[in-house]
Amino acid sequence: MTPQISPELRQAIDECKGQPVYVVDAERQKMYVLLSAELYDCIRGLLGDDDVTPDDFLPATVAALRDLLDAPGMEKYDDYNAHRPLR
Repeated sequence: MTPQISPELRQAIDECKGQPVYVVDAERQKMYVLLSAELYDCIRGLLGDDDVTPDDFLPATVAALRDLLDAPGMEKYDDYNAHRPLR
C-alpha cells in the first residue's frame, strides 16, 4: 500500500522547498521525516546496501571526537570554568 499525499502535507512539502518535512503522529507520539524519493535514494547510495543504524556510526564518532578533544591545547577545556574570569 502506498499512501497518498494529503493537501496539508503537500503544502508542507512546498514550504520546505526540497528539504525533509517533519511529520508528527500525535496518536503514537512519534515524529517521522518525509523526504523525496530522489533524496532517499541518494542517502541510501551513500550508506551502501547494508542496513545501517545510528549505532553503526558510534565507534567512528567516538574516535573522531577523542582525536579532536585530545589535540594539543585542548586540555585547558578540561576545567573550563577555572579559566573564566570571575564577574
